[in-house]
Amino acid sequence: MHQGLFEPSRDSIPDVPALVPKLMMLPEDASRHDIVALLREDAELCEAVLHIAKKPYYSGRRPITNISRLVDRIGLSGVRGLALQAALARAVFNKPSATMQDMWKHSLATAYITRVICQHAAVHSETAFAVALLQHVGLALPLALNEVSDDDMWERLEYAHEAIAGFLVKSWSLPESLCTAVLQHHRLGAGVASDEIVATLIIADFIANNMERGLEPWVHPPPLESDVEAALAHLDLSATRLPVIERAAATMLQSTET
Repeated sequence: MHQGLFEPSRDSIPDVPALVPKLMMLPEDASRHDIVALLREDAELCEAVLHIAKKPYYSGRRPITNISRLVDRIGLSGVRGLALQAALARAVFNKPSATMQDMWKHSLATAYITRVICQHAAVHSETAFAVALLQHVGLALPLALNEVSDDDMWERLEYAHEAIAGFLVKSWSLPESLCTAVLQHHRLGAGVASDEIVATLIIADFIANNMERGLEPWVHPPPLESDVEAALAHLDLSATRLPVIERAAATMLQSTET
């Protein structure tokens, strides 16, 4: 960890259901039968996933009433994202603290906004979605353990929260690609494969703030204008595309928050 500000012990790490890494390790050509069978190994998480799938974004005009229909509708990639979303809500962002819930709402907003951005840029949507969901775990855990307060969180964890998040992602046996991206999710231009994910997250954060789904600056400051410009350039997106992306993102968020 950075400067010894906060070093989570093994006992303090929240348990993420084993189903989540198992889903991420499934081959891309896994059969519907195998995906459904794996989901049914964790009835509680399965129920939580189906609850999220009732949102209009997933259900559309025909409600999703069972796991088989869910897999048919959104496939393995979508199921992985939903399982991670449900798992983090249950294991990490489960405190009644207003700041904790604001962090989770911001994570959700940026995660779904990344899906719109990925439609306009050649970025792996599933990875961007997962990294956005995971971006605040390095802040949430110290807050949950009362190691920091709302007022001094960013001051104490600005340089440490990425390392804490990476430690958690590795502890949960999630893919190395996620760990790499989470470890540098504020650092565009670090020269690794996750730069495209970082750029996508910066733009999603900018849009979320414009839509009043950002965080208080002492919790997590919004991206600098120069960072947004660099992120757009990295993804070969012009500034004129932003309003188009923002309108689509607004529609998507409405369907995920209803």
